[in-house]
Amino acid sequence: VQSAELHDIISGARHFEQNKLHLPALWVDYSESFGNKVRESTPDFLSPEYHSKLSLRLKEVQGTSLPNFMSSTVFRKTLSDVFFADSSKFAPAAGVLLDAATAFVGKMQDSMQGALDLLVDKTIEDFPRLDSFVRERVLELLAAKAKSVVVSVEAVFKAELVKPHTFNHYYMDTVTKVRSAIMETSLQLMGADKSKRAVRIGDRVTCGRDWVKLY
Repeated sequence: VQSAELHDIISGARHFEQNKLHLPALWVDYSESFGNKVRESTPDFLSPEYHSKLSLRLKEVQGTSLPNFMSSTVFRKTLSDVFFADSSKFAPAAGVLLDAATAFVGKMQDSMQGALDLLVDKTIEDFPRLDSFVRERVLELLAAKAKSVVVSVEAVFKAELVKPHTFNHYYMDTVTKVRSAIMETSLQLMGADKSKRAVRIGDRVTCGRDWVKLY
């Protein structure tokens, strides 16, 4: 199968009569189905029912954090109950998110299989003895890639169970800049005259009664 033809399929550089070769369009449909599945499974968090449930949970953990701050425990537990309802010791990320993501990946795998089968049909005619070998190899390759994607997605979900997680490098860039700015300020305070000098205790720097937390 020529790489140029695969490039044309992925980029939409030219028109193909067979719908199976309209891969980007198919993938958009699959992504919308994924989003619809997740939305259908998401309750109305602003409903009276959930208001009562959240009020009860907040009351259970009152005193563990400042009253004007969102409780991370309640927030995480509420989302886990919705999106990881089937979670267990051996499958902590099991639930609607993983099911929808797995189905999404499966559809993409099937669409790739269908497109590659058509391309193999066009190129394998002169090599009939290779037909079954090529098709089996394509099937094995796609299955391995699909499995790898599901494993990666599940790893992200497991990370989300512990704390907010992102691969967006701009987020960490911002955190690094904030840390650098705070560290620079703390070093300047530590070098000030004795009456204004900062004192570092653990991860905190204090100058008089002002506290600056180093993240």
